[in-house]
Amino acid sequence: MKKLLTVAFFMICFTSFGQVTKEIIKDVFVTFPEEPERIPHEKGQLEYKISTDDYLLSVQISEDVLPNYSEYEKHKKNATPAQIEEFEGEFIDGFIQYLYGGNFEKSNFKLGEYFGRHVKAEITFPEIETPAKKRLKFVLINNTMIVLEGGYLYESERTNQIIAAFLNSLKLN
Repeated sequence: MKKLLTVAFFMICFTSFGQVTKEIIKDVFVTFPEEPERIPHEKGQLEYKISTDDYLLSVQISEDVLPNYSEYEKHKKNATPAQIEEFEGEFIDGFIQYLYGGNFEKSNFKLGEYFGRHVKAEITFPEIETPAKKRLKFVLINNTMIVLEGGYLYESERTNQIIAAFLNSLKLN
């Protein structure tokens, strides 16, 4: 029994070793399996990314995505929860449609009070024969869209575990 507990302890330590938790916006955290590259983009966009031969993990943060956000905030105070969910859900769906066209499966989720979508997409690139598979999470937090992306060309149990752990690590503080 003591041997089993010792082995379990070392496995837990080994699997959590090297993980890096990033605060991607105020009070929103994501855990990467290792230190990601930080890539600033134009127009208030920021990306954290890890790319290996086996997988791609990425968080894209886009600020000021809702036009006339101050007007929306006023409207939101008088709206029902169903109206807010409908509007924000349609906005997220439009964002997904813009990026991926119609080639995806989606389902809803909530992160605290915020609405989001789980997405599975398959992307074909002309230069490679195998389509890339992506699992994504889109969540709208106030006026910021957060997109978590886990992608791979060749599926494996290890890759699926890494991507699932990454996507499930999105947390509010």
